[in-house]
Order: sequence, then structure tokens, then C-alpha cells
Amino acid sequence: MFFRSTINILKITLIASSLMISCQHTEISSLVPYSDQLRTRYQNYLLTDSYEVLSVDDFNAYPLESSAVKFENVNRELPVWVCTKTNNINFICNDKNYSEQNSTADDNFDSSFSFVQDGIFYEFITRRGFPIESCRQLVNEWKSLAKNQNNICAAGEPLDETKNSSGSLNRTLVYQMIKTKNNCLSWFEGICSKSKR
Repeated sequence: MFFRSTINILKITLIASSLMISCQHTEISSLVPYSDQLRTRYQNYLLTDSYEVLSVDDFNAYPLESSAVKFENVNRELPVWVCTKTNNINFICNDKNYSEQNSTADDNFDSSFSFVQDGIFYEFITRRGFPIESCRQLVNEWKSLAKNQNNICAAGEPLDETKNSSGSLNRTLVYQMIKTKNNCLSWFEGICSKSKR
């Protein structure tokens, strides 16, 4: 009888101490900003601060690889996220050579957006060109999404990484998604619904 009660006391002590350790761990992790926790957990897929725009759901929308990867070695089918202040971003429809007199229905124009973050130039390009009106419409949708927002995040498939003449990095990504705290636009249908805030 004494032996059984001693074992029960030991079990209770072990359970209580594991609960205390668990509570201490929760307290420690609650002191770490959510954005930093995301950056640590998804270090291969979140290249910048998330500015509280992204959540775990944004990463769960895709199957991620756990092994460490560099930008140029990322699985091209999986996006990486880059976030910035909204006033850093430049949205364009490359329509400077457009003229109504010389245009045809087959003309395609590229939509893109770019910004510098942490000393790296990022450019997100669309998968294909568009007729002029569609190109301008997409750019207007991006601008509308960014309006009155402080921060914005973009997901894209890594395409190219080069250094310019001054040694700074230039990264080109194929656009997949752009997101603010309030809304999201995606190249592929249904992806934004998987990454709710």
C-alpha cells in the first residue's frame, strides 16, 4: 500500500512539473513577437519581417519543405514571401510603348511591381502578358488593395537572383499572391481563401 501511494505521489509530481514546464514555455514564446515566430518557423519561405500581415495559414496553403534552402535553390513551385512598407512599392503596367494607332489585339503588356527591402531589390512579374486594358486593370487592383494600408506582403516563385554593378542583390519572382491585413489577391483561384487572417 505504501509503495503504491509513493508511486502515485511521484506520478502527480511528474505531471505537475511537466505542466509547469509547459506553462513556462508558453510564457516565453508569448514574449516573442508573432512576426518573429513566423520568421523563425518559416525561415526559408519568409525572407523579411511579416509586419503582422501574414499568419500560419498563409504558409499552410502550400506544402513546405523543411530543409534549409537558399533563394536560388528553393523549389520553384513553392512561393517565398517578402513584405515591405506600402509606400516602398511601385506597381506598373509596362505600356509606355503603347499607342492606339499602332496596337493590335495580340499585343501583350507586362504587369509587375517592385520594391527594395533590407537592401535587396525585389521584382514580381506576371506569368504572361496581357492586352492593355487587362494589364492596367490588374495594376489598378493591386493599387486598390494597397490603398490606406501601411504594410504589404507578396508571395512569388523564385525565378532569378543577380547582383548589380554595385554588388546589391536583385531578385525576380513570378507573382502568386499579394496581401495586406485586410485583403488578398492571388494569381490562382482559391489560394486567398486558404490564407485567411
